[in-house]
Amino acid sequence: MFIIDTNGDLVGYSVWEPDLLYAPLVGCYSDGRLVAVTASNLPPEDVQLAGPKRRCWFRLPVTEQVRDRLLDGDPAVKVLRTEDAAPIDMAHGRTPRPLRRVEDFVTSASRRANDLTGFAAFLGAPFAHQLDILFLDFLGRLPDPGARQHYMSQIKGGMSPLTLRNELLASLEFHNRQLTVSDRVGSLVTSPIWWQLAEAEPLDELRAQIPQLSIAELDGLSDRDFASRLLAACSRDEASDGELDEFEALCREQGRNAAAADLVRHAAGDGIFVSLVA
Repeated sequence: MFIIDTNGDLVGYSVWEPDLLYAPLVGCYSDGRLVAVTASNLPPEDVQLAGPKRRCWFRLPVTEQVRDRLLDGDPAVKVLRTEDAAPIDMAHGRTPRPLRRVEDFVTSASRRANDLTGFAAFLGAPFAHQLDILFLDFLGRLPDPGARQHYMSQIKGGMSPLTLRNELLASLEFHNRQLTVSDRVGSLVTSPIWWQLAEAEPLDELRAQIPQLSIAELDGLSDRDFASRLLAACSRDEASDGELDEFEALCREQGRNAAAADLVRHAAGDGIFVSLVA
C-alpha cells in the first residue's frame, strides 16, 4: 500500500513474507518500462497511511507525469514489487480502468509460479558467487576485473549484499537497462535454488557465517536478559539502558517472538543478518 505525499513521492510499505532478512524492491512501471525503483527498508513514515511498525517502508520519487497518471487511475502505470510483480496498491486512489494486454497476462501467470525463499541461503554462499549473482541480477552481466577486485575487497570487509545491491541500483548502467514489467529484478538472489546449492558448494571458499539465534533456548531468561541477548546479537554496539528498556517493553507488549522478528528485520537493514529459529 502507498500514498502520494505532499512532496509528490510515493510513500508506502511492502512486507517480505518469505524471510526476515530480505528487503524487497518496489518499482514503478510506465507503459511496461521500469522508470523508478527503491528498496523497502525504511522505518515507518509519519504520513497519512497506517502500516506495519517495522522497517519495511519505502519512499519513491517519480516524475510529475507518472504521478498524474497514477492519480488518474491510468492502468498503464503500475507499482509492483520487482521480484515477483506483486501489486502495491495506492490508498484512496482511483480504480484503474480494465486493461487486457499481453504483459498483464504474463505478469499474472509468472507471479503465481514464484517461490522466492532463498535469500537466507544466498547469504551463506561463497563471496565470489554472491558478487557474480548480484551483478547478473541487477546489471545483467558479470563484473569486469576492476569491479571484481574492488567489490570483493568490500564484501570481505563486511559489505552487506543489500548494500552492494543498492549501489548497483543507483548506477547509470542499471538505469540504462530499459527493464520491463516481465523482468524479475531481485529474483536471482532470492531464488530457492540457493538452498539446493548449499550442500554442493565448493569447500574452502570464503563465505559469510550467518549466526543462528534460537528463541526456545532463551525461554528461561527474564524479559530483561532476553532483550539483552537479542540486542547483542543484532547490533554492532553494546545496547544502552534506554534501548534495553524499550525492547524489554516491546517484548511484553507484542510477545517475544514478534519482537524478536521485528528486531531481526531491522538489523538486516543495517547489514547485520541473524537467522532466527524456533
